[in-house]
Amino acid sequence: CLVSEQGVGDNLQFLRFCPMVKALGAEVVLMLYPGVCPLVEHQPYADFTCTQKLPHSCDYWCPLLSAPAVLGME
Repeated sequence: CLVSEQGVGDNLQFLRFCPMVKALGAEVVLMLYPGVCPLVEHQPYADFTCTQKLPHSCDYWCPLLSAPAVLGME
């Protein structure tokens, strides 16, 4: 589960890392600010978007802005 943090603009910028997470075989669940959800809910890199309550449990959680570090990028 990738969780939003900081401002909406930062979240939009860091959504570009979602396809990389998905390419690793992960189901990408995004917990985003309500205004951002309609922009990404039909994108191929998002399996599920939500604002507060998850439909199921997640094995891993990561703040969205930490995705590059988790992916090993500098």
